[in-house]
Amino acid sequence: TMKKGFTLVELLIVMVVVTILATLVVPKYKIAMERGRGLEGLHNAQAISDALNAFYIQDGNVYHTARRALALNASGATNGKYFDCTIAENTEEVTCARTSGSYQIVFSNIAGKTGGKRCAGEEKYCKALGATLPGNSGEWSFPQ
Repeated sequence: TMKKGFTLVELLIVMVVVTILATLVVPKYKIAMERGRGLEGLHNAQAISDALNAFYIQDGNVYHTARRALALNASGATNGKYFDCTIAENTEEVTCARTSGSYQIVFSNIAGKTGGKRCAGEEKYCKALGATLPGNSGEWSFPQ
């Protein structure tokens, strides 16, 4: 009579295959999850930049210090779940820094328009968000 069930060798083979698949899938999953979180930072930086530039136009083409806090609040994106956003005092740069500290998204605003958009920090996250490293600039940037 034949016994029903799996042999130890068959179980070990299945475990090895599952382990190999898990080591291939888990890093991709983590990057995909972080890309989703990173989209919050991109959205927040764009919303704050838009509000800041709208105030610039309303105020006769001048960035007023008092409008920074209003731009942060008007955008509704001051501090999200995964990013803390600020506006630099003299450069009108909107910086949304990942609360984990692994990277940040920076939008430069000049004369009422959003100029350079860049990512600084861990390369894998900047790449996952669609940033590129043009030439030897050493700076990850987003397409305009």
